[in-house]
Amino acid sequence: MRICQDLTLLEACADWPGLRTLVLVETERHTSQGVTHAQRFYLSSLADPDPAVYARLVRGHWAVENQLHWQLDLTFKEDQSRLRTGHAALNANILRKTALYLLAQDPRAISLKRKRKQAAYDNDYLRRLLQNA
Repeated sequence: MRICQDLTLLEACADWPGLRTLVLVETERHTSQGVTHAQRFYLSSLADPDPAVYARLVRGHWAVENQLHWQLDLTFKEDQSRLRTGHAALNANILRKTALYLLAQDPRAISLKRKRKQAAYDNDYLRRLLQNA
């Protein structure tokens, strides 16, 4: 991880008055197909010189992101979707995330997949989900 807090050379900084830090995170991923390397840049309004602070924030961001996508795939089989034309994929994604939010509001300890199926077959349950939103 590299942190740059001297942003005087970046002309684009004028468009972001609160920008304080540019963070570069270099990752290495080992899979059965080999090793891949990636670089990701993050912009921050924090001025903390400690790389551990940024590492924690980046890991936290990706943990939330990965959990959400895992749940969308598990509950709605999103990875199998073949929507490709126009705005169909984006619209379906918005509907899935909205449905996931509504299902998560039900406190019962059953899977989101079971809640989704119940909402599909039971209009009273669906109404309760929508009213509690």
